[in-house]
Amino acid sequence: MDLSGLSVLVVDDVRFTRTTLIKMLGQFGQPKVYEASEGLEALVLLRTDGLDIDLVITDLEMPEVDGIALLKAIRSGTASVAHTLPVIFLTGHSELERLGPALLLDLDAFLAKPTSAQAFQNCLEQLFSHGRFNRAATETVDYYRAIDTEIVSAPTAEPGHDHTARPETPLSIADLPEDAVLSRDLLFANGRLLLPAGTVLSPRVKDRLINLTNLSNLSLVAWVYV
Repeated sequence: MDLSGLSVLVVDDVRFTRTTLIKMLGQFGQPKVYEASEGLEALVLLRTDGLDIDLVITDLEMPEVDGIALLKAIRSGTASVAHTLPVIFLTGHSELERLGPALLLDLDAFLAKPTSAQAFQNCLEQLFSHGRFNRAATETVDYYRAIDTEIVSAPTAEPGHDHTARPETPLSIADLPEDAVLSRDLLFANGRLLLPAGTVLSPRVKDRLINLTNLSNLSLVAWVYV
């Protein structure tokens, strides 16, 4: 795998993490690498004429503008770059519950911290298709702008979805049919909301859910309409 000729933006408020990732990137053909210490600085770089960033690798938890806000700015067209720009999240296991909005914003991949060289290579290889990055975001800019990134927990009131109106069934994430629709909120075992009822589980979202279950050893069961 050769990243020569590509420009990568690494965003993290910890200098050691940025340095480690830049060294790893140097093993793949010496791409041009830019770095930012937080999301606001990253947005300034993305809006700089002539940089033409090909990939963003960003931390999730950062002050002021975090990874979710940065991803939404890219997908909603306010970062002055193609809204299909590939984005990889770096997350700790305690942060995985915050990935719901990122899945709806068509996050391309995520890596657990600390990241091994092999996991990093595997992630990059999955982003390539016939020698180039897969830039196929699935929705329009207006769709991404409407996503509520502040969802952090399941509603306490009874959800406004009539589960008896249509047949539903519980399935493991790996067994979900293409474009299944959640009939109930998809929750972690502790009750935290990952994805709300009504979400269409596109192949892209399903892939990220499989990554999540593999990474965290979670046994997520989705209730979907049949």
